[in-house]
Amino acid sequence: MKNINLKILKLLIIFLIIAGCESILAPDEGEISGTVVNEHEGAVYSAKVYIGDNWTLTDKDGNFTLNNVPTGTHKIEAISTTNYYGSTETTLNETTGVFNCNGPGLEDVTIILKEKIQNTIWEYGGTLPSGDIHGELISGTWYMTLANSPYDVTGDLTVKENATLIIKPGVTVKMGYGDDLHSGNNQSKTELIVYGELIAQGNPSEFITFTSELLNPNPGDWYNIRFQETSINSVLEYCEIKYAYYGIYCYNSSPLIRYCKINNNNYYGIYCYRSDSVIQNNVIYSNERYAIRLDNSYWPNIKNNLIFKNNLSSYYDAAIDCYSSGANIEYNTIVKNTYRGIYLYYSQPVIKNNIIYDNNINTYGIYANNSSPVIDYNNVYGHSWNYYNCSAGAHDISTNVMFVDEINNDYHLQGGSPCLTASETGSEIGAYGNGGNPPPL
Repeated sequence: MKNINLKILKLLIIFLIIAGCESILAPDEGEISGTVVNEHEGAVYSAKVYIGDNWTLTDKDGNFTLNNVPTGTHKIEAISTTNYYGSTETTLNETTGVFNCNGPGLEDVTIILKEKIQNTIWEYGGTLPSGDIHGELISGTWYMTLANSPYDVTGDLTVKENATLIIKPGVTVKMGYGDDLHSGNNQSKTELIVYGELIAQGNPSEFITFTSELLNPNPGDWYNIRFQETSINSVLEYCEIKYAYYGIYCYNSSPLIRYCKINNNNYYGIYCYRSDSVIQNNVIYSNERYAIRLDNSYWPNIKNNLIFKNNLSSYYDAAIDCYSSGANIEYNTIVKNTYRGIYLYYSQPVIKNNIIYDNNINTYGIYANNSSPVIDYNNVYGHSWNYYNCSAGAHDISTNVMFVDEINNDYHLQGGSPCLTASETGSEIGAYGNGGNPPPL
Protein backbone atom coordinates (compact mmCIF):
# COMPACT_ATOMS: atom_id res chain seq x y z
CA MET A 1 0.00 0.00 0.00
CA LYS A 2 2.86 2.35 0.91
CA ASN A 3 4.52 1.77 -2.51
CA ILE A 4 1.23 2.45 -4.28
CA ASN A 5 0.78 5.73 -2.37
CA LEU A 6 4.33 6.78 -3.27
CA LYS A 7 3.65 6.07 -6.94
CA ILE A 8 0.45 8.14 -6.79
CA LEU A 9 2.35 10.95 -5.05
CA LYS A 10 5.07 10.91 -7.73
CA LEU A 11 2.47 11.02 -10.49
CA LEU A 12 0.75 13.93 -8.74
CA ILE A 13 4.05 15.84 -8.44
CA ILE A 14 4.79 15.27 -12.16
CA PHE A 15 1.30 16.47 -13.04
CA LEU A 16 1.68 19.62 -10.93
CA ILE A 17 5.05 20.42 -12.50
CA ILE A 18 3.58 20.11 -15.98
CA ALA A 19 0.49 22.04 -14.94
CA GLY A 20 2.80 24.77 -13.61
CA CYS A 21 3.88 25.33 -17.19
CA GLU A 22 1.51 27.44 -19.20
CA SER A 23 -0.48 24.47 -20.52
CA ILE A 24 -0.43 20.82 -21.45
CA LEU A 25 -0.46 20.85 -25.22
CA ALA A 26 -0.71 18.53 -28.13
CA PRO A 27 2.71 17.55 -29.49
CA ASP A 28 2.09 19.50 -32.69
CA GLU A 29 1.37 22.90 -31.10
CA GLY A 30 2.19 24.94 -28.04
CA GLU A 31 2.43 28.36 -26.42
CA ILE A 32 5.20 30.92 -26.58
CA SER A 33 5.44 33.60 -23.92
CA GLY A 34 7.91 36.32 -23.08
CA THR A 35 8.49 40.03 -22.62
CA VAL A 36 8.78 43.06 -24.88
CA VAL A 37 11.18 45.78 -23.73
CA ASN A 38 12.70 48.95 -25.19
CA GLU A 39 16.40 49.60 -25.67
CA HIS A 40 16.62 50.78 -22.04
CA GLU A 41 15.08 47.48 -20.83
CA GLY A 42 11.80 49.15 -19.89
CA ALA A 43 8.57 47.19 -20.39
CA VAL A 44 6.48 48.12 -23.44
CA TYR A 45 2.72 48.15 -22.88
CA SER A 46 0.21 47.23 -25.64
CA ALA A 47 2.81 46.20 -28.21
CA LYS A 48 1.50 43.85 -30.91
CA VAL A 49 3.37 40.52 -30.85
CA TYR A 50 2.81 38.17 -33.77
CA ILE A 51 3.84 35.11 -35.74
CA GLY A 52 2.17 35.55 -39.11
CA ASP A 53 -1.56 36.10 -38.50
CA ASN A 54 -1.40 34.84 -34.90
CA TRP A 55 -1.06 37.89 -32.62
CA THR A 56 -1.60 39.26 -29.12
CA LEU A 57 -0.90 42.44 -27.11
CA THR A 58 1.50 42.87 -24.19
CA ASP A 59 0.21 43.69 -20.72
CA LYS A 60 1.38 46.60 -18.52
CA ASP A 61 4.54 44.66 -17.61
CA GLY A 62 5.37 43.95 -21.25
CA ASN A 63 4.43 40.27 -20.97
CA PHE A 64 2.70 38.23 -23.66
CA THR A 65 1.57 34.71 -24.51
CA LEU A 66 0.92 33.42 -28.02
CA ASN A 67 -1.34 30.35 -28.10
CA ASN A 68 -1.79 27.59 -30.68
CA VAL A 69 1.68 27.93 -32.17
CA PRO A 70 2.76 24.96 -34.32
CA THR A 71 5.95 23.23 -33.23
CA GLY A 72 9.08 24.26 -35.09
CA THR A 73 11.25 27.35 -35.52
CA HIS A 74 9.45 30.69 -35.67
CA LYS A 75 10.25 34.34 -36.19
CA ILE A 76 8.41 36.28 -33.47
CA GLU A 77 7.86 39.96 -34.22
CA ALA A 78 6.64 42.91 -32.17
CA ILE A 79 5.60 46.44 -33.10
CA SER A 80 4.47 49.38 -31.00
CA THR A 81 2.37 52.42 -31.82
CA THR A 82 5.44 54.62 -31.36
CA ASN A 83 7.11 53.42 -34.58
CA TYR A 84 9.33 50.84 -32.92
CA TYR A 85 9.86 47.24 -34.02
CA GLY A 86 11.78 44.15 -32.94
CA SER A 87 12.00 40.43 -33.62
CA THR A 88 13.65 37.23 -32.44
CA GLU A 89 13.68 33.58 -33.41
CA THR A 90 12.90 30.58 -31.22
CA THR A 91 12.10 26.89 -31.55
CA LEU A 92 9.02 25.41 -29.95
CA ASN A 93 9.80 22.09 -28.24
CA GLU A 94 8.77 19.46 -30.77
CA THR A 95 8.89 16.57 -28.30
CA THR A 96 6.48 17.71 -25.61
CA GLY A 97 4.73 20.65 -27.22
CA VAL A 98 5.29 22.54 -23.94
CA PHE A 99 7.26 25.78 -24.01
CA ASN A 100 8.22 28.31 -21.36
CA CYS A 101 7.51 26.43 -18.15
CA ASN A 102 10.66 28.03 -16.70
CA GLY A 103 12.21 24.63 -16.13
CA PRO A 104 15.81 23.66 -16.83
CA GLY A 105 17.01 24.74 -20.24
CA LEU A 106 13.95 26.85 -21.03
CA GLU A 107 14.02 30.65 -21.01
CA ASP A 108 11.48 33.38 -21.68
CA VAL A 109 11.60 35.08 -25.05
CA THR A 110 12.71 38.71 -24.87
CA ILE A 111 12.05 41.05 -27.80
CA ILE A 112 13.84 44.40 -27.87
CA LEU A 113 12.09 47.18 -29.80
CA LYS A 114 14.15 49.59 -31.89
CA GLU A 115 13.11 52.41 -34.19
CA LYS A 116 11.70 51.08 -37.46
CA ILE A 117 13.51 51.38 -40.77
CA GLN A 118 12.14 54.41 -42.58
CA ASN A 119 10.41 54.26 -45.94
CA THR A 120 12.57 54.98 -49.01
CA ILE A 121 11.18 57.33 -51.66
CA TRP A 122 12.27 56.74 -55.27
CA GLU A 123 11.63 59.66 -57.63
CA TYR A 124 12.00 60.49 -61.34
CA GLY A 125 12.98 57.02 -62.61
CA GLY A 126 16.16 55.08 -63.35
CA THR A 127 17.69 51.67 -62.69
CA LEU A 128 17.11 50.21 -59.25
CA PRO A 129 20.35 49.22 -57.48
CA SER A 130 21.19 45.64 -56.61
CA GLY A 131 20.84 44.34 -53.07
CA ASP A 132 18.24 45.25 -50.47
CA ILE A 133 15.33 47.35 -51.64
CA HIS A 134 12.02 48.63 -50.27
CA GLY A 135 9.89 51.76 -50.34
CA GLU A 136 7.80 53.69 -52.85
CA LEU A 137 8.41 54.39 -56.53
CA ILE A 138 6.44 57.63 -56.75
CA SER A 139 7.20 58.88 -60.27
CA GLY A 140 9.03 58.03 -63.48
CA THR A 141 9.98 54.72 -65.07
CA TRP A 142 12.13 52.36 -63.03
CA TYR A 143 13.99 49.25 -64.20
CA MET A 144 15.09 46.00 -62.61
CA THR A 145 17.93 44.69 -64.79
CA LEU A 146 19.63 41.32 -65.14
CA ALA A 147 23.00 42.96 -64.33
CA ASN A 148 21.69 43.98 -60.89
CA SER A 149 19.79 40.76 -60.22
CA PRO A 150 18.91 39.29 -57.78
CA TYR A 151 16.91 41.99 -56.00
CA ASP A 152 16.23 41.46 -52.29
CA VAL A 153 12.90 43.07 -51.36
CA THR A 154 13.22 43.43 -47.59
CA GLY A 155 10.06 45.49 -47.09
CA ASP A 156 7.01 46.38 -49.17
CA LEU A 157 7.85 47.77 -52.61
CA THR A 158 5.03 50.01 -53.87
CA VAL A 159 4.64 51.29 -57.44
CA LYS A 160 2.62 54.48 -57.05
CA GLU A 161 0.01 55.71 -59.52
CA ASN A 162 2.42 57.93 -61.51
CA ALA A 163 5.22 55.37 -61.70
CA THR A 164 6.11 52.37 -63.88
CA LEU A 165 8.31 49.42 -62.95
CA ILE A 166 9.79 47.43 -65.86
CA ILE A 167 11.45 44.12 -64.97
CA LYS A 168 13.81 42.71 -67.60
CA PRO A 169 14.02 39.02 -68.65
CA GLY A 170 15.97 36.70 -66.35
CA VAL A 171 15.66 38.88 -63.23
CA THR A 172 15.10 37.19 -59.86
CA VAL A 173 13.15 39.09 -57.21
CA LYS A 174 13.64 37.59 -53.73
CA MET A 175 10.82 38.61 -51.43
CA GLY A 176 11.74 38.93 -47.77
CA TYR A 177 10.35 36.59 -45.15
CA GLY A 178 9.56 39.61 -42.95
CA ASP A 179 8.50 43.16 -43.80
CA ASP A 180 11.09 45.74 -42.67
CA LEU A 181 8.56 48.55 -43.15
CA HIS A 182 5.65 46.76 -41.42
CA SER A 183 3.25 48.34 -43.88
CA GLY A 184 0.74 47.34 -46.54
CA ASN A 185 -1.98 44.72 -46.32
CA ASN A 186 0.14 42.37 -44.22
CA GLN A 187 2.64 43.99 -41.87
CA SER A 188 4.68 40.83 -41.34
CA LYS A 189 5.13 39.73 -44.98
CA THR A 190 6.61 41.60 -47.95
CA GLU A 191 4.41 42.68 -50.85
CA LEU A 192 4.84 44.13 -54.31
CA ILE A 193 1.93 46.59 -54.49
CA VAL A 194 1.05 48.16 -57.83
CA TYR A 195 -1.05 51.33 -58.12
CA GLY A 196 0.67 52.35 -61.33
CA GLU A 197 2.10 50.06 -63.98
CA LEU A 198 4.14 46.85 -63.71
CA ILE A 199 5.63 45.44 -66.91
CA ALA A 200 7.31 42.12 -66.12
CA GLN A 201 7.97 40.46 -69.48
CA GLY A 202 10.39 37.58 -69.62
CA ASN A 203 10.76 35.22 -72.57
CA PRO A 204 10.65 31.42 -73.03
CA SER A 205 14.32 31.00 -72.11
CA GLU A 206 14.57 33.77 -69.46
CA PHE A 207 11.74 33.72 -66.97
CA ILE A 208 11.36 36.45 -64.36
CA THR A 209 11.18 34.82 -60.92
CA PHE A 210 9.35 36.10 -57.85
CA THR A 211 10.23 33.83 -54.93
CA SER A 212 11.07 33.60 -51.24
CA GLU A 213 14.43 34.80 -49.93
CA LEU A 214 14.80 31.62 -47.85
CA LEU A 215 17.10 28.78 -48.87
CA ASN A 216 14.41 26.28 -47.81
CA PRO A 217 11.24 28.12 -48.85
CA ASN A 218 7.65 27.27 -47.93
CA PRO A 219 4.27 28.43 -49.24
CA GLY A 220 3.36 31.72 -47.57
CA ASP A 221 6.89 33.05 -46.96
CA TRP A 222 5.92 36.38 -48.60
CA TYR A 223 2.51 37.91 -49.25
CA ASN A 224 1.65 38.71 -52.88
CA ILE A 225 1.90 40.77 -56.03
CA ARG A 226 -1.12 43.03 -55.60
CA PHE A 227 -2.62 45.12 -58.39
CA GLN A 228 -4.75 47.96 -57.02
CA GLU A 229 -7.73 49.66 -58.68
CA THR A 230 -5.68 52.44 -60.33
CA SER A 231 -3.28 49.99 -61.99
CA ILE A 232 -3.84 49.75 -65.74
CA ASN A 233 -1.94 48.12 -68.60
CA SER A 234 0.13 45.91 -66.27
CA VAL A 235 1.59 42.71 -67.70
CA LEU A 236 3.01 39.50 -66.27
CA GLU A 237 4.49 37.34 -69.05
CA TYR A 238 6.92 34.45 -68.69
CA CYS A 239 7.10 34.92 -64.93
CA GLU A 240 7.26 32.34 -62.16
CA ILE A 241 5.48 33.28 -58.93
CA LYS A 242 6.02 30.91 -56.02
CA TYR A 243 6.03 30.58 -52.21
CA ALA A 244 3.68 33.54 -51.66
CA TYR A 245 0.55 33.59 -49.50
CA TYR A 246 -1.59 34.87 -52.38
CA GLY A 247 0.38 34.58 -55.60
CA ILE A 248 -1.30 37.32 -57.68
CA TYR A 249 -4.08 39.48 -56.22
CA CYS A 250 -6.10 41.64 -58.65
CA TYR A 251 -8.19 44.18 -56.73
CA ASN A 252 -10.56 45.92 -59.14
CA SER A 253 -7.73 45.69 -61.64
CA SER A 254 -7.16 43.59 -64.75
CA PRO A 255 -3.52 42.82 -65.55
CA LEU A 256 -2.63 40.56 -68.46
CA ILE A 257 -1.32 37.25 -67.07
CA ARG A 258 0.03 34.78 -69.59
CA TYR A 259 2.79 32.22 -70.11
CA CYS A 260 3.44 32.18 -66.36
CA LYS A 261 4.20 29.38 -63.91
CA ILE A 262 2.31 29.90 -60.65
CA ASN A 263 3.02 27.29 -58.01
CA ASN A 264 3.53 26.44 -54.33
CA ASN A 265 1.54 29.39 -53.02
CA ASN A 266 -0.27 29.13 -49.72
CA TYR A 267 -3.81 30.14 -50.62
CA TYR A 268 -4.57 31.27 -54.18
CA GLY A 269 -2.53 31.11 -57.30
CA ILE A 270 -4.56 34.02 -58.72
CA TYR A 271 -7.33 35.96 -56.94
CA CYS A 272 -9.52 38.31 -59.01
CA TYR A 273 -11.88 40.75 -57.31
CA ARG A 274 -13.96 42.84 -59.74
CA SER A 275 -11.52 41.99 -62.48
CA ASP A 276 -11.73 41.06 -66.15
CA SER A 277 -8.13 39.90 -66.54
CA VAL A 278 -6.97 37.77 -69.44
CA ILE A 279 -5.45 34.66 -67.82
CA GLN A 280 -4.05 32.60 -70.67
CA ASN A 281 -1.43 29.95 -71.40
CA ASN A 282 -0.31 29.57 -67.78
CA VAL A 283 0.69 26.52 -65.76
CA ILE A 284 -0.91 26.72 -62.30
CA TYR A 285 -0.04 23.85 -59.98
CA SER A 286 0.70 22.70 -56.42
CA ASN A 287 -0.98 25.69 -54.76
CA GLU A 288 -2.33 24.71 -51.38
CA ARG A 289 -5.87 25.87 -52.07
CA TYR A 290 -7.37 27.47 -55.19
CA ALA A 291 -5.62 27.81 -58.52
CA ILE A 292 -7.91 30.69 -59.57
CA ARG A 293 -10.64 32.41 -57.57
CA LEU A 294 -13.07 34.91 -59.09
CA ASP A 295 -14.96 37.15 -56.68
CA ASN A 296 -17.61 39.51 -58.09
CA SER A 297 -15.60 39.64 -61.28
CA TYR A 298 -17.00 40.96 -64.54
CA TRP A 299 -15.91 38.72 -67.37
CA PRO A 300 -12.31 37.48 -67.16
CA ASN A 301 -11.01 35.22 -69.92
CA ILE A 302 -9.49 32.01 -68.58
CA LYS A 303 -8.11 30.15 -71.59
CA ASN A 304 -5.51 27.55 -72.46
CA ASN A 305 -4.28 27.05 -68.91
CA LEU A 306 -2.90 23.80 -67.51
CA ILE A 307 -4.24 23.58 -63.94
CA PHE A 308 -3.23 20.51 -61.98
CA LYS A 309 -2.63 19.15 -58.47
CA ASN A 310 -3.93 22.17 -56.55
CA ASN A 311 -6.13 22.15 -53.38
CA LEU A 312 -3.43 20.30 -51.45
CA SER A 313 -4.64 21.31 -47.98
CA SER A 314 -8.44 21.45 -48.17
CA TYR A 315 -11.31 19.25 -49.27
CA TYR A 316 -13.65 22.23 -49.69
CA ASP A 317 -12.00 24.15 -52.51
CA ALA A 318 -11.83 24.02 -56.29
CA ALA A 319 -9.25 24.49 -59.01
CA ILE A 320 -11.40 27.34 -60.40
CA ASP A 321 -13.79 28.93 -57.91
CA CYS A 322 -16.40 31.41 -59.18
CA TYR A 323 -18.25 33.54 -56.63
CA SER A 324 -20.93 35.81 -58.12
CA SER A 325 -18.96 36.10 -61.35
CA GLY A 326 -19.17 35.66 -65.07
CA ALA A 327 -16.22 34.32 -67.06
CA ASN A 328 -15.13 32.64 -70.26
CA ILE A 329 -13.56 29.35 -69.13
CA GLU A 330 -12.40 27.72 -72.35
CA TYR A 331 -9.69 25.35 -73.58
CA ASN A 332 -8.25 24.53 -70.15
CA THR A 333 -6.95 21.22 -68.82
CA ILE A 334 -8.08 20.87 -65.19
CA VAL A 335 -6.73 17.63 -63.82
CA LYS A 336 -5.95 15.88 -60.53
CA ASN A 337 -6.97 18.70 -58.20
CA THR A 338 -8.03 17.44 -54.79
CA TYR A 339 -11.73 18.22 -54.52
CA ARG A 340 -13.58 19.99 -57.34
CA GLY A 341 -12.64 20.97 -60.86
CA ILE A 342 -14.91 24.04 -61.12
CA TYR A 343 -17.16 25.43 -58.35
CA LEU A 344 -19.87 27.99 -59.10
CA TYR A 345 -21.81 30.10 -56.62
CA TYR A 346 -24.36 32.52 -58.08
CA SER A 347 -22.28 32.61 -61.26
CA GLN A 348 -22.95 32.48 -65.00
CA PRO A 349 -19.75 31.49 -66.82
CA VAL A 350 -19.30 29.94 -70.24
CA ILE A 351 -17.54 26.58 -69.81
CA LYS A 352 -16.51 25.15 -73.18
CA ASN A 353 -13.81 23.02 -74.79
CA ASN A 354 -12.19 22.02 -71.49
CA ILE A 355 -10.77 18.76 -70.16
CA ILE A 356 -11.92 18.32 -66.55
CA TYR A 357 -10.51 15.01 -65.46
CA ASP A 358 -9.86 12.92 -62.35
CA ASN A 359 -10.08 15.66 -59.72
CA ASN A 360 -9.98 12.94 -57.06
CA ILE A 361 -12.45 10.18 -56.23
CA ASN A 362 -15.60 11.10 -54.26
CA THR A 363 -15.44 14.58 -55.76
CA TYR A 364 -16.98 16.76 -58.44
CA GLY A 365 -16.13 17.84 -61.97
CA ILE A 366 -18.44 20.89 -62.18
CA TYR A 367 -20.37 21.84 -59.03
CA ALA A 368 -23.05 24.52 -59.49
CA ASN A 369 -24.77 26.27 -56.58
CA ASN A 370 -27.56 28.66 -57.65
CA SER A 371 -25.77 29.17 -60.95
CA SER A 372 -26.64 29.05 -64.64
CA PRO A 373 -23.51 28.15 -66.62
CA VAL A 374 -23.36 27.55 -70.36
CA ILE A 375 -21.68 24.14 -70.69
CA ASP A 376 -20.69 22.41 -73.93
CA TYR A 377 -17.90 20.60 -75.81
CA ASN A 378 -16.06 19.46 -72.67
CA ASN A 379 -14.71 16.10 -71.57
CA VAL A 380 -15.70 15.72 -67.90
CA TYR A 381 -14.59 12.35 -66.60
CA GLY A 382 -13.28 10.46 -63.59
CA HIS A 383 -15.28 11.92 -60.68
CA SER A 384 -17.96 10.49 -58.45
CA TRP A 385 -20.19 13.30 -59.74
CA ASN A 386 -19.08 14.76 -63.06
CA TYR A 387 -21.91 17.33 -62.85
CA TYR A 388 -23.68 18.51 -59.69
CA ASN A 389 -26.73 20.78 -59.90
CA CYS A 390 -26.00 21.26 -63.60
CA SER A 391 -26.15 19.13 -66.73
CA ALA A 392 -23.73 18.02 -69.40
CA GLY A 393 -23.77 20.06 -72.57
CA ALA A 394 -25.28 18.56 -75.70
CA HIS A 395 -21.81 17.90 -77.12
CA ASP A 396 -19.96 17.04 -73.89
CA ILE A 397 -18.24 13.67 -73.69
CA SER A 398 -17.17 11.62 -70.68
CA THR A 399 -14.37 9.22 -71.48
CA ASN A 400 -10.71 8.45 -70.77
CA VAL A 401 -8.54 11.33 -71.97
CA MET A 402 -5.34 9.46 -72.96
CA PHE A 403 -2.58 11.82 -71.86
CA VAL A 404 1.00 11.24 -73.00
CA ASP A 405 2.50 10.72 -69.52
CA GLU A 406 0.17 11.47 -66.62
CA ILE A 407 2.64 10.25 -63.99
CA ASN A 408 5.26 12.80 -65.07
CA ASN A 409 2.75 15.61 -65.65
CA ASP A 410 2.85 15.58 -69.45
CA TYR A 411 -0.75 16.41 -70.29
CA HIS A 412 -0.43 16.56 -74.06
CA LEU A 413 -2.77 14.15 -75.84
CA GLN A 414 -1.81 10.81 -77.33
CA GLY A 415 -2.73 10.04 -80.90
CA GLY A 416 -6.17 8.44 -80.87
CA SER A 417 -7.42 10.48 -77.89
CA PRO A 418 -11.13 11.32 -78.27
CA CYS A 419 -10.27 14.87 -77.14
CA LEU A 420 -8.36 15.57 -80.38
CA THR A 421 -11.62 16.14 -82.29
CA ALA A 422 -14.06 17.12 -79.50
CA SER A 423 -14.11 20.94 -79.80
CA GLU A 424 -16.89 22.98 -81.38
CA THR A 425 -14.67 23.31 -84.49
CA GLY A 426 -13.89 19.58 -84.56
CA SER A 427 -10.35 20.07 -83.25
CA GLU A 428 -8.48 19.56 -79.96
CA ILE A 429 -9.92 20.57 -76.59
CA GLY A 430 -7.96 21.34 -73.42
CA ALA A 431 -4.93 23.53 -72.72
CA TYR A 432 -3.17 22.72 -75.99
CA GLY A 433 -6.19 23.20 -78.23
CA ASN A 434 -6.96 26.31 -80.30
CA GLY A 435 -3.25 27.23 -80.47
CA GLY A 436 -2.67 26.92 -76.71
CA ASN A 437 0.94 26.77 -75.54
CA PRO A 438 1.43 26.79 -71.75
CA PRO A 439 5.12 26.81 -70.80
CA PRO A 440 6.80 23.51 -69.90
CA LEU A 441 7.49 22.80 -66.23
